[in-house]
Amino acid sequence: MPLRPASKPAAFLFHIGALLFLLALGYAFFAPPHSAPPPTYFGVGGDPLSFIWFLNWWPFAAQHHLPLFHTSYVNAPFGENLAWRAGVIGLALLAAPFTLKFGALAVYNTLMLAAPGLSGWGAYLAAYELSEDTAASLTAGLVFGFSNFMLGHLLGHLNLSLTFAIPFCLWACLAAAKHGWSTRRLALLLGLALAFEFGVSQELYATLLIFGALAAATLYALHPPARAALARLLPGVSLGIGASLVILSPLIWQMLRGYAGGSHSVASPADFSVDLLGFILPTPITRLGGHWLAPLTNKFGGNTAEDGNYNSLPLLLLLAYIARTHRAAPAVRVLAGFAALACLLALGPYVHVLGAEVSTAPWLPASVLPFLKSMLPARFMLYAWLAIALLLACWLAAPGRKPPRYALLAACLVFILPARGYDRNWTRLPIPAVFTNGAIPPGSRILILPESQVEMGYQYAAGLRFSLAAQGYLGTGAPARLARWPLYRALFVQKYQAALPRINPPMLAAFLAQYGVQAVVVTGDFAPGHTPAPASAAVAALLQRAGWLPAGAGADSELFHPPANNPPPDAAQLAAFMRMPAPEQRGLNIRLEQNWVHAIRLMARLTGLNPAPLLAFYAAHAHPPLPVDAIR
Repeated sequence: MPLRPASKPAAFLFHIGALLFLLALGYAFFAPPHSAPPPTYFGVGGDPLSFIWFLNWWPFAAQHHLPLFHTSYVNAPFGENLAWRAGVIGLALLAAPFTLKFGALAVYNTLMLAAPGLSGWGAYLAAYELSEDTAASLTAGLVFGFSNFMLGHLLGHLNLSLTFAIPFCLWACLAAAKHGWSTRRLALLLGLALAFEFGVSQELYATLLIFGALAAATLYALHPPARAALARLLPGVSLGIGASLVILSPLIWQMLRGYAGGSHSVASPADFSVDLLGFILPTPITRLGGHWLAPLTNKFGGNTAEDGNYNSLPLLLLLAYIARTHRAAPAVRVLAGFAALACLLALGPYVHVLGAEVSTAPWLPASVLPFLKSMLPARFMLYAWLAIALLLACWLAAPGRKPPRYALLAACLVFILPARGYDRNWTRLPIPAVFTNGAIPPGSRILILPESQVEMGYQYAAGLRFSLAAQGYLGTGAPARLARWPLYRALFVQKYQAALPRINPPMLAAFLAQYGVQAVVVTGDFAPGHTPAPASAAVAALLQRAGWLPAGAGADSELFHPPANNPPPDAAQLAAFMRMPAPEQRGLNIRLEQNWVHAIRLMARLTGLNPAPLLAFYAAHAHPPLPVDAIR
């Protein structure tokens, strides 16, 4: 018999107990080491610092009467449109009292620790409506909350880790159909949940609407008796979506206004699609085999955080067995079909095998449409994992002997356990003293080199006392006017920093003068008797060749001030600099741009069309290091 509470009060206590258990499990697994001194944050790279900055920005902007959706604190003097960034505004506003009291760093760490438990609890609630079995539902919560998708994004994507609202919306629809909720009640719950999800991740809000429609279509096609229930739910769902759009209308208006300015930073769907072999090959975040197979899985597109499709061969075989032997059960049939559909769409516009494109895939038409092209197909695996978790719950709760099923599932889940050390993925960010000792006057516009995507952490630690000129990692992309400078990639893209010594010093001086940079901080080990890192030494030497003056060095940084006479370049000088070759264009790194230009010109010759409009469009959106007219 399924394990279920005997009364509604008992069910409520069971649900609260499941929440506390999942939260405690997440904290126990991911808790920071006691020896970690602040500032220490959960995750790796620059993404966590961006979310910390955003959690701080919204209450900071409100306190100082600044524009909420535009900031000049990064990429000055042009600033950034924040409406199209992953700004977690919903979380930031709800957590604002705690942010003001404890700081954005503490709030970020708390949310990340709570994310797997809260997301798993949403899956638990949905599974309980389907199975009415507490143990099976709790297992579903564990599978979803600690899935490979969640473990990957816990490396630093707060907006993709706190996904509670997605299974919660499913729970609301299941509960409304099962218990006969009124249209108003369903619309109210869905409206609030959808608005919250939009405030966490606009992308997941959009994909939730798409996959919600696909789930309804799958149910309609595979289980005809449910069509009447779907018709009854439609008014409440429609009103809920409408209510969320009304709540979100100010933010949506800002996004529509800034669409042209934000669209250039969207990553490629083809680059962030799951690999076909990723379903059976473990990535480095997986304990069994992840390290051994890293030379293969590193060929997958995107990065490890986005490779959330690893199910393991044993679990895939178990799911195939369940789908075949229990296909008479409507829930199993529908969930299996929906999971397969989500996995198919997660392949993106092209099927990749070890990073190589082998054929087209169903998402190709959608990947070129406005708005839809902003979605990264690899993240569709969130819905596949939710369907898999619910499918396992239905199987565990089905009549029959339960212990062998739990034992078999436990044996399969061993293959997707996280790697050793993953649970201690905490990063220490030492803050150079120059940012906190008053050496930089308040309101200064500064540049921090060499670029390392931690500048947002330095700015947050300094209380936003300065703005960042031409830099500030809030996602991908850069203002087009900055990216057109030939020195841009060598100066601001880490993989090109070997070309720092080849930057033209007068061009660097003109770049800094053009954008009013008042100080440059070179980070690195400048303590007496120590040799600075090569990139730091190259930047310091380059600045001195450009006429900038050392103004003091600490153990971990060196401060440079501009020369006394540092006028911005005139139009003729700017044009001359823009015609100069990029310092990193030697070798393979501009062949892609050359190939695009060659392809456009070849198409023009074959069709007789004028290539100028396409070349101008490419130059405006791709920002090649060479002017297209210089590529022959």
